Amino acid sequence: MRIKICAREDEIIIKPIVDAIELSLKGKKIARITLEELEEDSIEFQEKYIK
Repeated sequence: MRIKICAREDEIIIKPIVDAIELSLKGKKIARITLEELEEDSIEFQEKYIK
């Protein structure tokens, strides 16, 4: 994990920099989707551009 260090007046602020891969692996999950649902959505999306 990378961190960002900032100095402001009389404070030192340390914040984590989270990348997308780390967030997807370790972050809180907020939704679920099955492979079948993903495939259905993908087909619907592609059909919009085929016509």
